[in-house]
Amino acid sequence: MCSPLAPWQRIDALKAFFFSATQFPMRTGQFKKTDWERADKMLRKEIKATLSVPEPAANEYIYGHRKHGCLGVPIAAEESDLNLIDSAFKLLTSRDESLRELAVGHLVQTVKRRVGREPSDVD
Repeated sequence: MCSPLAPWQRIDALKAFFFSATQFPMRTGQFKKTDWERADKMLRKEIKATLSVPEPAANEYIYGHRKHGCLGVPIAAEESDLNLIDSAFKLLTSRDESLRELAVGHLVQTVKRRVGREPSDVD
């Protein structure tokens, strides 16, 4: 975040380039949620430094919606969860029957591992 750009330009560049570049790794689960939380913590610190806001200040201004006068910076850990859910839903509802069956099979295996028994429709 150290650049000759104006602070608002740095924030816009972060939102436009960094977060768009993270979509694929988020959708494919290449990093753990804890990794995204660490990235959020580092970004939050840098954004506050860019805006000359003290670190203990509230984060609502950073993450709040732009309609309310806030910056609207996404929370990477939350975005990662949403992207994974969206990708799984798309696979489970695919028009391609073989892809859909493969996704359901993986889902059943995952649930079986988590609950420790053969899953039922209730699970």
